[in-house]
Amino acid sequence: MNETVHANRKHKDSVFRMLYSRKEELLPLYNALNGTDYQDPGQLEVTTLENAIYMKYEERRLLSPGRGDDAV
Repeated sequence: MNETVHANRKHKDSVFRMLYSRKEELLPLYNALNGTDYQDPGQLEVTTLENAIYMKYEERRLLSPGRGDDAV
C-alpha cells in the first residue's frame, strides 16, 4: 500500500498562525530555533512574507559611559 498523503498548505499556514499569533507563544519557538534565551516578547518583531516568515529579536544594549564596552 503506497499512498501519498498531501497536506493542504493553506490549512497548515492557518494552524501555524493560530498557534503562534501571540508573541508570548512565538518567543519560545524563536529561542528554540536560534539557540537563544530571550525573555521579553515585546522585543520580538515578526515580518510575514508571501510564502515565508522572518523573525527577528531586537536586543537593546546600553553603552556604559567611561567603560567603552556594551553593557546589557
